[in-house]
Amino acid sequence: MRREKYEATKAALQFEDALEALDGAVRSRDFARAKLDRLGAQMADLIETFDGAPNARALSTLKSLRHKFRFAEKALERTQADCARARRAYGELHEVYVEAMDRLHHQLIARQDEMDVAHRISAASERAFTTMVAEVLNRTDRPDEKDLFKRPDDSYDYIPFAVSKYLETLIRLDALLSNDPDFDDANLRHRPVSYLEVGCGHGRNILLTRAARLIHVGDYRGFDINPDLVELGRKAFGLNGTIEVADALDYDYAPHDVIFSYRPIRTAALQARLEARMADTMPAGSYLIAPLAEDLTIYPEFSRVCTALDIWKKTG
Repeated sequence: MRREKYEATKAALQFEDALEALDGAVRSRDFARAKLDRLGAQMADLIETFDGAPNARALSTLKSLRHKFRFAEKALERTQADCARARRAYGELHEVYVEAMDRLHHQLIARQDEMDVAHRISAASERAFTTMVAEVLNRTDRPDEKDLFKRPDDSYDYIPFAVSKYLETLIRLDALLSNDPDFDDANLRHRPVSYLEVGCGHGRNILLTRAARLIHVGDYRGFDINPDLVELGRKAFGLNGTIEVADALDYDYAPHDVIFSYRPIRTAALQARLEARMADTMPAGSYLIAPLAEDLTIYPEFSRVCTALDIWKKTG
C-alpha cells in the first residue's frame, strides 16, 4: 500500500507538471499565432493603401513587415512543435497516472476488505472471550440472592470494558513504557510493572492482561468493593491472592506502576475524591488508564500521554 501511494502521488505530481507545461505551450502557440495574424493583417492593410506604384517608404514598411512575418512564422512553428511535444508528454503521463491510481484503488479495496475481516475477527474474538468467561462464571457456585452484597447507590456495578479497546490500550501502553526511561530494562522492552485494576469485579481484565502478554507485568492486583464478585473471581479463575475487597476512596495506590480505573463511581463528587486520592498516593512515573474520568486536568502532576485512549502519566 505504501508503495502504491508513493507511485500514485508521484504520477499525480508529474501529471500536474505535464498539464501546466501543456497549458504554457498552448498559450505560447496562441500568442505566436495571434502575432502572425496581426502582422498579416497589417501587410494586407498596407497593400490596400497602394494607389498605383507604392512609394519607397511604403515598400520599406512592407519589407519590414514581411521580415517580421517570416520570423513570426518560424516562432509559430516552434511553439506548435513545443505544443505537440507537450501533448504527447501529457498523454503518456496521463496513462501513467491512470494506471497508478487504478493500482492504488485496487489496493484500497483490498485494504478495506482486510480491515473488514480484521473487524469481524475482533468482534468474534470479543464474543468468544466474553462467552467463555460467562460460561466459567455460570458454572461457579454463587451466594443465594438474599445473601448478595448490596451495592452502594453511588457505585456502578461491574461494567465490562470492550476487549478490543482494552487490548489497543495495552498496545499503546507498551509503546509508552518501552520509550520511558523510568521503565528501562536491559533485556526487555520495559521492566516488569506492577498492575492494578480499580473496581476489577471478578478479575476479567486481569485474566485478559495476563493472557494477552502485551506488557511485561511482574505483579497483578485488583480490588472491588463487592465481596461477592471478588469471591466469584477467586473461585472461577483462581485469583486468590490477586484480587481483594477494598474501597477505592481509601486505597493506597503507591505500590503500583500501572493503574486501570474504568469509572467505578457513579457520582461526580465521589469520583473526584477518588481522582484526588490517586493524585495524592500514586508514585511519580506511574501510569493511569482512566476512561470516563471526572477531571484529571486539574492536577498538574498528571500529564495526558495518549488522548484517544485516556492514558495519563504522573510526572510529579
